[in-house]
Amino acid sequence: MTAPLHGTTVLELAEGVAGPYLGEQLAMAGADVVKVETGAGDCSRGWVPLLDAGLSGPFVALNQGKRSIRADAADPRLIAWADVVITDDTHPGAGWFGGPQGIGAANPRVVCCSISGYGPDGPAGGEAGGDLPAEMASGASASMGEPGGPPVRMPDGYPSAVAADYAVQAVVAALLERETSGLGQLVDVSLLGAMITMRSTLWVAHSDPDEWWGFHLDNAVKRPYRGHRTASGQAYISVGGQAFDDGLADRLGIPEIGDDLRWPLARAEGINPGSRHTDELADLWVEPLSRFTVDELRDLLAPYGGQVQPANTYPELVESPAAQAVGLVREFDQPGVGRVRGIAAHWEFDGAKPPPLGGAPLLGEHTEQVLAELGGPTGTAPDEEG
Repeated sequence: MTAPLHGTTVLELAEGVAGPYLGEQLAMAGADVVKVETGAGDCSRGWVPLLDAGLSGPFVALNQGKRSIRADAADPRLIAWADVVITDDTHPGAGWFGGPQGIGAANPRVVCCSISGYGPDGPAGGEAGGDLPAEMASGASASMGEPGGPPVRMPDGYPSAVAADYAVQAVVAALLERETSGLGQLVDVSLLGAMITMRSTLWVAHSDPDEWWGFHLDNAVKRPYRGHRTASGQAYISVGGQAFDDGLADRLGIPEIGDDLRWPLARAEGINPGSRHTDELADLWVEPLSRFTVDELRDLLAPYGGQVQPANTYPELVESPAAQAVGLVREFDQPGVGRVRGIAAHWEFDGAKPPPLGGAPLLGEHTEQVLAELGGPTGTAPDEEG
């Protein structure tokens, strides 16, 4: 059995994070993704850390399993060849073929996914977007940073990655619909829309209209949760308050907790980072938890249904048994660099042979191969240099 998108051809007219990450996920599901680059190539080739052969760490992370061609002008054969076209508002070829609308007119069966900051309509429609504008406009960073201080930015590329994840769903849905109608369609995904959709789960699930409280309201003034300090490092710890009545208080060495004026709150909410009164109760647990290692706390809390998860550093994460068990990290040959490790696809398809993914492509290394597949150079053919 082949991967689900085997036989699907994707043309990527995008650079940076969102569009390339979408293309990489489609490649990891079996699609043949051809990345079109102009001039010096995707801007992420110049991001640090720089590697050899015109590559960078971020570019390799976002472009595994693709083919790169050099093109300085639109080649109509590319549109005729593609099942999916990915465009964004930063790629030099964003206006080629008449833009997203023109792409659909040139090939009615193509699914064209356009990624932008704010979408095509409205007062900000067509404006250059980005991760920071999407964070601020959506309020996503409102609850990050210190109370009373300015908002703190989210991890680099987070809104772009969220948009790419939603774009994968939209592209696959459009491909499924094409099986019925025979027609493609224009799919529009914005960073702002993706962030608002992602945050809507908090607005709905953690709000009670009869009580003026909800994470979307009071999280804006809560201190960011950074875990508890244990004898072996920071960790996420959660256990219900009933456990203290059932013997956990004695096992943690705090039998006197019932005398504290905050005991009713502690009993109701327990050690729970998601509770309403986390900050008010924190000092009840700080010193007792610091006496135990993560493994010791796991043994202590397991009978009460508690959770303990170390706050891993990146090296600890990639070497952890959990990451190894799900095949998170894999080795591959990166042209121009050698043997490297990277993050694998976060899904597995039962019975399907994984796509034979390699490293990220060198700039234009597949130009001649792709041109040969298209029937050789005609008209405004891509530049074969590189």
